[in-house]
Amino acid sequence: KQAIVMLLQPYRDGSISGVYFYERYRKPIELSGSLANGRLQLRETDTNGDLVAKLVLNTNGNQLTGAWQGRQTLPISLSAP
Repeated sequence: KQAIVMLLQPYRDGSISGVYFYERYRKPIELSGSLANGRLQLRETDTNGDLVAKLVLNTNGNQLTGAWQGRQTLPISLSAP
């Protein structure tokens, strides 16, 4: 229910790196993962590189929908400008 900003960098080998942050806090959260068959699978890690959560997102045009899976599972819906 909070607004976020997410920046993702795709690579030719299908890997993805990126960062997101909550607009309210502006603290960067590191992401890494892959894109295959329209599905983004990202790992959120802490400053030590330990897994905090997984994001599983389906792509549809400029929309990403799916879930953040950590201590709980939360729905995600993002739109690219």
